[in-house]
Amino acid sequence: MAEPIKKAMVLTAGLGTRLNPITQKLPKPLVSVLNIPNIIHVLFSLKRAGIEEVVMNLFHLPETMEDFFKLRSPFNLSLEFTRENPILGTGGGVKNAEQYLKGAPFVLANCDFVSDINILNHIENHLEKKALASMLLIQDPARAHLYSEVGVDSNSNLVSLPKLKTHQAVRSGIFTGIHILNSEVLDLLESKPCGINDVLYPKLMQQFPDRVFGFVDSNCFWLDTGDVPAFYFTSRRLLELLSTHSPYLEDLFQELEVPLEEILPQVWIEKGEKLPKNVTIKGPVIIGKGTLFTGDCNVGPYSIIGDNCLIEGQTSIESSVLLSNSKLSFGTRLSQSLLFENSILKASDSA
Repeated sequence: MAEPIKKAMVLTAGLGTRLNPITQKLPKPLVSVLNIPNIIHVLFSLKRAGIEEVVMNLFHLPETMEDFFKLRSPFNLSLEFTRENPILGTGGGVKNAEQYLKGAPFVLANCDFVSDINILNHIENHLEKKALASMLLIQDPARAHLYSEVGVDSNSNLVSLPKLKTHQAVRSGIFTGIHILNSEVLDLLESKPCGINDVLYPKLMQQFPDRVFGFVDSNCFWLDTGDVPAFYFTSRRLLELLSTHSPYLEDLFQELEVPLEEILPQVWIEKGEKLPKNVTIKGPVIIGKGTLFTGDCNVGPYSIIGDNCLIEGQTSIESSVLLSNSKLSFGTRLSQSLLFENSILKASDSA
């Protein structure tokens, strides 16, 4: 077998405008999903695939990202950062990180998803087929209408993208935001703003059609966190997975040494935290550390409360996410919403 892939890049430079106003103060990779920063979910997926070195590109609130990682080295990964000004997009961003990526294949991933996809299996497929580039795809018929389809032929060669079709696809899937790339493709990118799917893949599909692939995985979950409806849907789904003892989540919490304690059926708090008697609660619910309830509160199913929140009396929370350091004012009824500090973002049912 070929040498395993040890390097990866995570694309973390974006403005995250679809999560405004949250991302005006917090980089999208640091927005917590199930009370864990999204970037930690992505790094965990890479670690599970055998990745040891990761580079991240920075543009929006770069000091906040750097300060976050000065305090922690998740999963003992070796981390590097590149700065961009102006922002270079996915293609230019990868080219700008060439010094860290050249010489060996690498994984490239977005920063706005949570998934238990077995990247290592697809790395083995990539290496076995001597691919130049591979996209990882998933099948999810219930959500397929939300995403542009990517198509492959009977040999898993990539044959259709939203803006290009070279042959008729026999199978299609949703792009996960994860690529496996040989370092030779760096020569096809330029140090200017561009999108990798708009520049690299069309060149490869036309010049090397038998060396560009799309591997479709139907045996995993993949959850998008890029906008408010998707973030809301993902939060609910992760609570369901936590309730059914998802191996991915159990392994993640164990790796992070987060001591979750199930104090009531499907109600989790960090060990050592206590709920006041004036809180009525029904799971699935997870509550972070340092949250203060100052009066009566009903917490209903499918709610996530972050760290250090202030929840005043005569309030109700149902099917909602309170990000860390948020405040729920006296008498507020929160339903199907995200709360960031004092801002309430309503989640649509479109996800």
